Amino acid sequence: MKFVDDATAKDTAFIKCFPDDSGVYARVLTETELDILRIKSRTFNSNEKRTPELMDRRFKILHLQRALSGWEGLEFEDGSPIPFSKEMIKELWEVNPNLMGIIYSCVSSELSFVKAAEEKNSVTGADA
Repeated sequence: MKFVDDATAKDTAFIKCFPDDSGVYARVLTETELDILRIKSRTFNSNEKRTPELMDRRFKILHLQRALSGWEGLEFEDGSPIPFSKEMIKELWEVNPNLMGIIYSCVSSELSFVKAAEEKNSVTGADA
């Protein structure tokens, strides 16, 4: 079981990504945050080859690094829990892109529903 502080619990939601109830804590990113990530994902050193695939992968890694605040139930093959960190997100993407792709898909689709609901409520005045 993972405990999160009150601020994290308020700003994030637990998103179940796998049948064994493992998942991640994530929050909706603002359009400004997403724009910044898009720019960062397109920034390359002079010795790097710029490809659409690399830009897409960088964006997804940056998105998860920014949106996630923790995870539950993710384990190494030996059964030990995978510690959460921004560096670990990048490392896992390098060694297991399928796993991280599933997490990215879960997070982006789930949070798009949350964002749409928030926008609908703010337009209809349901927050008032």
